Amino acid sequence: TPPKSDPLMNKMLWWVDRIRREDLPNVKVCDYHDLIRATEVTSITDCAEMAARASLFRTESRWGLSHYRLACPERKAEWDRQYVIVKKNMSSGEMECEKREVPAYKWDYPTRLEYEYPKIDLNIGQGFVHPENEHTDPWIVEKYDREGMEIPKRIFPKMSKK
Repeated sequence: TPPKSDPLMNKMLWWVDRIRREDLPNVKVCDYHDLIRATEVTSITDCAEMAARASLFRTESRWGLSHYRLACPERKAEWDRQYVIVKKNMSSGEMECEKREVPAYKWDYPTRLEYEYPKIDLNIGQGFVHPENEHTDPWIVEKYDREGMEIPKRIFPKMSKK
């Protein structure tokens, strides 16, 4: 959870390494469903390591609280228009981080998205309006006389109890 702190991210890397060394080799599967779950756990540990390594590699805070680092609270111009690329070296199994410039947009979005909105007439008239239920409505008076029950004041505001 935000804000990011270096000791917690290093602790996460320690846990990921421990899970890889001690827990994943001991996973047993008995059918295809378990095999899928075991593969998912391996992928989840890879994603957790990539997130922590990318956060430690980018030495600045950016984009609000979710990407605020306690060790690097300021925004740095050297990271403007830069991606962090995380790759797994398949021969060593280590995650490697590199900085790469964000490519220019293929289209000029501010001019491509300008168009006129259609005119919409929202004057559809007045919908059904429920008529006021008068306190002398014969149906309510007859029901009140017949059943002798207490009528809620919201229905019968001006009638006194008999």
